[in-house]
Amino acid sequence: MVQGEIAPARHSYLVHINLTRLQYNFVLSASWSSAIAIAAIIIFFGLQWTDKEIGWWGNTVSVEGCEGTAGCTRLHVAKGTYFGKRIGTFH
Repeated sequence: MVQGEIAPARHSYLVHINLTRLQYNFVLSASWSSAIAIAAIIIFFGLQWTDKEIGWWGNTVSVEGCEGTAGCTRLHVAKGTYFGKRIGTFH
């Protein structure tokens, strides 16, 4: 046998494995897509039909600070000054 040549038995096994993987790849892909869709539907209806309120930062951040109040005004910088660290104090 020449160096680099694959033995016939091993070659047929590898071809069989690759063909099997290719034949059933669509089944795996479809099952993952279906599972994600079904999980999304279950989670959506599970959260919609309950009277629970989910209070995490992403739900309340839009109404906190200047976005949630009408009386929030901008701060003005005095003439001749600037906002931020002073010259020579940063790296």
